[in-house]
Amino acid sequence: MMIKGVLINVQTKPIFFKSYDSEFSPSSDLIGGFLSALNIFAKGISQDQIKAVIMGKMKYYNYSMDKKSDLNLVIISDESAKDTDLEKIMGILKNKFLKKYKIPEIIANMCQPSYFDNFGLMIDSYLQKINQMNIEEAASEIAEELLILPPLTEKLQFTLGNVSLPFLFKFVKDLGKVIYALFIKMRVVVTGEPSLVKLIIDTLRLFSPYRVLKLVYWTETLDESADVIGVPPDMIDLYIDSTIVNLEKNTTEGLKENKFFEELVKNIKKMDASNILLYIGEKINYLNKKSQDLAEIINLRKVSDDNLKNFNKDIDLDTIKLLETYFYWNYPKYTKKIKKVCENAKSLFLAEEFL
Repeated sequence: MMIKGVLINVQTKPIFFKSYDSEFSPSSDLIGGFLSALNIFAKGISQDQIKAVIMGKMKYYNYSMDKKSDLNLVIISDESAKDTDLEKIMGILKNKFLKKYKIPEIIANMCQPSYFDNFGLMIDSYLQKINQMNIEEAASEIAEELLILPPLTEKLQFTLGNVSLPFLFKFVKDLGKVIYALFIKMRVVVTGEPSLVKLIIDTLRLFSPYRVLKLVYWTETLDESADVIGVPPDMIDLYIDSTIVNLEKNTTEGLKENKFFEELVKNIKKMDASNILLYIGEKINYLNKKSQDLAEIINLRKVSDDNLKNFNKDIDLDTIKLLETYFYWNYPKYTKKIKKVCENAKSLFLAEEFL
């Protein structure tokens, strides 16, 4: 059996397409539009969607992943492929896709298909094995799922209106720790006078230029869904695994200091306001790109010294530790491999520095 391509449609719009046959490179919009038109026609006659279409030597097999959102998966295969085998493959791909992307997230990003590109990395080895052997063998030999980071996004647009860096510098001690928490996606809890808390929270948004933070400016009930949250002083003990900013006591409790973010804070305190947003964006973008580089190395079956040397070219030891913390915090099931790769990177860094 030969799997030639995989297409995912939501509300007739293609959001993912990948070809696994060098001689098969059609337009995803063309395929998606054609199958959607057939489904509309079929539903108008029988109230059901078309399951399979054979054209020439290829079979287009249609599978509903979520009827409510009109999310469909299409596999393009040889015409000889058995429906029962295709159903097995569909089930595996559906589970992988819906495990990585939730329905609200799919709908919210359906107009930017590149958001779903990383799904290809999750299924490539599996489909390549299917094309080399039978489905049972491929299923038994499927490699461990890769560590997939969210795709790099466009920088958010901020202005310095309704924020106050001077107040942030005055009332938030160890600001570098707070920015560190925002980067690794640890919750930040701010307590103090409510109007000041809101101003501080709004200003902290500047340090997350590539991620939309969920903000709760003030609540007197426990809310663990927010990224940054304002609460009364008597509630801060309820928030475990968080960085706590107490504006009244001028204290910050949580992560240890990190040289990267301490230098970032030190530098922006000396800058003109017109340069601050650009500088913050460049520094966080650098971390995002190095995170992607590190994820690629973690996903390698065998990591060589050359892989680590290339990664270490424009990084220092503190930043490696910073990225290691980010991966530990967000991808705990990969802890063993993260630790091994990062320890080797740090050892190689120290060895080269010694020489």
